[in-house]
Amino acid sequence: MRTTRAKPRSRGPTISRAAKGNRAARGRKPSVKLLTYEGKGNQTVDYEDFSGVITDLETMRVPQSDAARAVFEAARQTTGTIKTLAQGRSDTFRMNPYDLYIKPDWNVREMDSPRTLAQIKYLAHDIAKRGVLESYSVHLEDGRFVIDNGHLRQHAVFYAINQLNAVIMTVPVKLGSPGESEQDRVLKMRHTNSGLRLSPWEQGTLMKRCMGWGWDKDKIADEFGCTVNHVNQMFDLQSMPEPLVGHVRTGKITASYAFSALKKSNGNLTKAVTEVESAIRYAGKIGSERVMPKHGRRARAGTDQPTTTTTKASERRDGGQKRLGTIVDILSNATVRADGEGRWQIILPVEDGERLAKLTGMEVPAVA
Repeated sequence: MRTTRAKPRSRGPTISRAAKGNRAARGRKPSVKLLTYEGKGNQTVDYEDFSGVITDLETMRVPQSDAARAVFEAARQTTGTIKTLAQGRSDTFRMNPYDLYIKPDWNVREMDSPRTLAQIKYLAHDIAKRGVLESYSVHLEDGRFVIDNGHLRQHAVFYAINQLNAVIMTVPVKLGSPGESEQDRVLKMRHTNSGLRLSPWEQGTLMKRCMGWGWDKDKIADEFGCTVNHVNQMFDLQSMPEPLVGHVRTGKITASYAFSALKKSNGNLTKAVTEVESAIRYAGKIGSERVMPKHGRRARAGTDQPTTTTTKASERRDGGQKRLGTIVDILSNATVRADGEGRWQIILPVEDGERLAKLTGMEVPAVA
């Protein structure tokens, strides 16, 4: 009887442990300062410089470049319904960005947050290269087309027009569903924010609006897919005193760390603020981008200075990387040839050979 072995299911290419580590590192979302955009002449964009990002809704609409004036002038020549304002016919309309409006105090985004400003700048450079790829969602209110979903994209479009001189005449737009209520539009912010997730503070702001509609905490938890305890924490965050809540809103610390500091200090705000700000300083000194409770503990134990262990580990890591780089440089100048016995010979100048021996601890025969 003939037997056959089942063909193993393909698992993709084999990846070494080191490669897996590198892949995992690539999979992590980079911090704001690591985001770069390569423009003309390999210019690198500084995503920590927000001087050109305008969040005021009226100032944002004032044309500041030749491109902005051209787009604005085109908008002045179109008036009427969406069918007359739209440029192109399909389920998705295309409209001039100056024909679209953002309702003041409607979006829950923290517009002065560094993560929000960095996202606007990042989107603006991407839009300047490729245009707006995802449609806005809008509704008609008091004769204006108001944006339900796409607020950061609209800010990014005006940044691209005014600061990058990008001529963006139209953006893709879809009308909201017929019979859509104000509540539906507000909750749409939670369901459609896949680009930049709502921060804990922004989630809490949205939950407070739900509470204002008469919803109880059970219904809010069901809508947001969380527990009632999480809803309570978001409400507590909204009522958290300054400057703790300020550090949370700017992204310096997490909401959970702020709650933990308050709990450990038995509600003593001064003590909690001292702990958190010591941790922030300590994390900055050791180059950590995330501030964690352990930084507060180490700051108390080490008079706000990095520990010797941390410093030595950093020095060893830097020294090892430098040594490895030198070895690679030396070997890149070597000549490699087979000796006919299944072995390879690496031929180096005497000086390079001595340097390699010193770096690796290898024994090298004396040269006559």
